[in-house]
Amino acid sequence: MTRNVPQQFLQALKNQDQEAIKLTFPRGDLTNLKQPILALPSIKQNKLETIKLLMQLGCKKELNRLVDEEYFLFYCLRKGIPLKFIKVYVEEGADPKLKDPQDGSTLLHLCYEKKLGFEYIKYFKDFISISEPNDFGETILGMCLESTILDYDLLLYLVENGASLKIKNSDNQTPLHIACEQDTERDLIELMIKKGAIVNLEDGNGMLPIQYLFPKKVGMRTLKVFFEAGVDPNTLDPYRNNLLHWCCLENLGTNFDYLIEIGVSTKAINSTKETPLHLLMKNPNAEIGYLKKLIDSGCNPNAVNINGYTALHVAIDNNQKEETINYLSNYTNLTLVDNNKDTLINLMIVQTYPLKMVQEYFQRGCPIDIINESGFSSLHYACKQPELNIELIKFLIENGNKNNAKTKKGELPLLFAVTNQTVNKEICQLLLFESINLDKITNQNILNLYFQSGNNDLQVVKLLVKNGAQIDKSLENGIDTFLNVVLRTNPSKECLKYLLDIGDFDVNLISESRYSSSCPLYVAVYSENIPCIQLLLDYGADLNINLPAQETSLLHCVVDEETYETFEFLIKKGIDVQTNQKHTPLHEVCELICPSKFQLLLLKNGADINALNEDSEKPAQLMFHSCIGNNQKYLRRIYEMMKNFFDYGMEISDCSLHGESFLNLLADYQVTYLPLYHLLLEKGLDPNTKTFNGEIPLRLYSLSNDVQFLFLLYGADPNIKNNKNNSISQLGGNTKNIAKLNKKMLSYQKDFLKLFSESLFTDFEIKNFKIHKIFVETRIDQKIDQQVIKTLEKFNEIQLQTFFDWVYSGILPEKNDDLSFIQDICKKLQLFDKINEKSHRLGLQSDLQRLLKDEDSMDFTIKIDDDYIICHKFVLIARSNLFKSMFLNINEKTINQVSNYNTIAYESLELLIQFLYTDQIEFIADHDIEVTIEELTDSVDYYQLNKNNILSEILNLKKILFEEDHAQISELDEL
Repeated sequence: MTRNVPQQFLQALKNQDQEAIKLTFPRGDLTNLKQPILALPSIKQNKLETIKLLMQLGCKKELNRLVDEEYFLFYCLRKGIPLKFIKVYVEEGADPKLKDPQDGSTLLHLCYEKKLGFEYIKYFKDFISISEPNDFGETILGMCLESTILDYDLLLYLVENGASLKIKNSDNQTPLHIACEQDTERDLIELMIKKGAIVNLEDGNGMLPIQYLFPKKVGMRTLKVFFEAGVDPNTLDPYRNNLLHWCCLENLGTNFDYLIEIGVSTKAINSTKETPLHLLMKNPNAEIGYLKKLIDSGCNPNAVNINGYTALHVAIDNNQKEETINYLSNYTNLTLVDNNKDTLINLMIVQTYPLKMVQEYFQRGCPIDIINESGFSSLHYACKQPELNIELIKFLIENGNKNNAKTKKGELPLLFAVTNQTVNKEICQLLLFESINLDKITNQNILNLYFQSGNNDLQVVKLLVKNGAQIDKSLENGIDTFLNVVLRTNPSKECLKYLLDIGDFDVNLISESRYSSSCPLYVAVYSENIPCIQLLLDYGADLNINLPAQETSLLHCVVDEETYETFEFLIKKGIDVQTNQKHTPLHEVCELICPSKFQLLLLKNGADINALNEDSEKPAQLMFHSCIGNNQKYLRRIYEMMKNFFDYGMEISDCSLHGESFLNLLADYQVTYLPLYHLLLEKGLDPNTKTFNGEIPLRLYSLSNDVQFLFLLYGADPNIKNNKNNSISQLGGNTKNIAKLNKKMLSYQKDFLKLFSESLFTDFEIKNFKIHKIFVETRIDQKIDQQVIKTLEKFNEIQLQTFFDWVYSGILPEKNDDLSFIQDICKKLQLFDKINEKSHRLGLQSDLQRLLKDEDSMDFTIKIDDDYIICHKFVLIARSNLFKSMFLNINEKTINQVSNYNTIAYESLELLIQFLYTDQIEFIADHDIEVTIEELTDSVDYYQLNKNNILSEILNLKKILFEEDHAQISELDEL
């Protein structure tokens, strides 16, 4: 509202500069939002002097002008302008009696709506009647009463200060109606009555105020106030309920006694022909004392409602206490039946009252053999109950209920019983009769009904068949077969065999509809009922049956974590693992990312890892598609399945999805599961392949430090540029790992750091960090006991990551923060010499030299003829890709030796092992140096070692033998 007001004038208002206000005051037409008076309430800290000045300058005449469909005082109240300024506007001529042109509200209505407080209401009360309604007939009192949070003090103020109690709102309700309906404080209601509220006025619903109040708790004092004001105690609501009806239904207590005492009729009947006694029996708090008073006061216990129910019927139907029912029964005609001719015993059976109670009422004369309007007997009701009671059924039959009685729809009690999951042979025998032919008792097949209800007791089936029940082998509604229905109940093998033997079924019969199809074997497989699957196969079921409307095979049906046993059973039975070439079982396993044992079983039985689905995706590609979608929690499974795929011949060229490398996909979705990255990198997936849009490989800048470092170890180029010519560091990536690898790190330092990153064949874990115990113990010069573990566990994961990086590599970080992590841990472990070593390489090297001599901790033996060399398995894994592959392929941590290792002489192998530990070769004088040089040179490729370092050591050996032969040295350099 202030944007059209001259800025100089607004600034003058803000500064409270009266001279500037005079100079900049806008002249001419002040309407259409340009008037400064509308800008004024938006200016904070206005002074009264400024307001008075504006009035003198010409704003006074604008105070009562309608601007933007709103008067100035309404605008001020909506803005919450302090009352002292409002008073000035009124004094200067603003009319407080004007009404809102939108809904006819007064300023009093607005004061309440905006919760401005008593002082505003008290002020405007002197100008506006507090009983003035708006266009909807609402007064401020009515609005206050209808609020969800009642302001009791304000209500009292309004009532005490003359608010009209007779004005009706659009629902024809007075404030007293509203107060009673809103369950307002009783003191206020009593005050309103004393102030003249009309107590006998009906609203638009035909209700008196007291009738709104009575379903709630009403104090006796309040009741007396209403009655003293002229309310008729026997007044009826629109449904002809009197106050005693409501009291019995909702609000027992002292009011009950009071209403009877003053003569409220106990014989009154409402529009559904219910007495107060009927309604009392619907109240869960009903007690015998209330019953007695109603009956003693003339309430008829044999009066029936529109359903023909006496109060006793209602009591039974609402599960009243047994003692309440027994008391009421002493005053009730027990032979009465309701409008449907149901007896009291029928109601007791339906409400599952105990047999003892049924027997007692039968002995007292309650009829038990009456057939109701629907043809139901008590026996029919007993057979329809959720849990069949054989003793009740016996009792009813013994006392006149016929087991051959049919309802008007032709239903025998047996028909209801067989659809009950608690039916058994004994109950069926009770309900059978001599002339019964179960094939003709209903237009529905009784065996179908029995099995459709989830039943499959062989003894019951035999009994029904013995009495004429026939097996229906036709299609039901063209959709299902009897055998399918049976199998859905998950029957026993014996039950199924009995039916197969007597039914002469086609076990390969397909039931087909427009959208689905099925057959017995499919149903059995879905139910994972292996004995029944085997039985169906024995009876000729086709394991590779093709269902026209199904897109999946039997094997697809059991691809689920909980169904492996059935999955394995089907494969052992010879099911085709390549069914449905558009989406093979292997595709299904990969899409759902099932446990890897599903995949491995398929692969062992010939599943094609190169099969393409409709989207031209191979199983492994579909698995990555699912992982990227929403199943990253299954990354461990994906890792295991990828290992299996590689073992069964998957090419590294298949490790892409629609042209995007698996590595790029994982990194793009910020997957952090290291073993999966390591597996792909180890198998040769290029870490420098760009994405389609030319993005930096693997988005290294957005990945965790561990993943970044793993890629860098496998040759990811940190300087490669994306299509915008940005490198990793330019994009905000963590360059600590890059710097770590750029520090001329020696090969053995890289190898041991890589060993830690890969977590291969570790034997100990500290706070989720998997380590090689003897190596770490050697590096920290102490055993990893409970004290050391407790010390390390006090540090967080980032601190421990930095510490273990240093332990494995011997390289101290350059950042002070990271260095302080290591210093803190070393201080706790008392490793002062370690952290102060000048040469980190020498520190790691000297520890590895000590480890080379620690034969007690060595866990692997290499035998060469009669000689052997012992060493540490983790050193071989870290330094030689040949040994790593060997251990991974064997996949057995417990292997502890390799025999007849004749690829290299014992002396040369001894030097090679020395190199693996220390990255140095110290020649032993009695060795044949020429043979050693030749064998070590040949071992470079065979053992897949780091060429540069070992060739450098071999060169040193040659210098010993051929110190003066520079030509031969140069020739070796060319290698």
